[in-house]
Amino acid sequence: MVDGLDRDAPRTIGADIKTVQLGWPLGMPLARKLAPSSWEVRSHVPDGNARSMFTTRGATTVLLHGFIK
Repeated sequence: MVDGLDRDAPRTIGADIKTVQLGWPLGMPLARKLAPSSWEVRSHVPDGNARSMFTTRGATTVLLHGFIK
């Protein structure tokens, strides 16, 4: 997902994912529930809005997919 993005975009996306990991559970505007066991991290980057899909297994966060909207 980070290939071809603005130089600072991966840093922003990573920081948002880390915020969700350390502060879980969080809600809008940073994290939004999509289904019973899946959520998205919503990051604002210069190229648009990045979405990183994830699920949790106990205390583990599993990243599933990411895209720029």
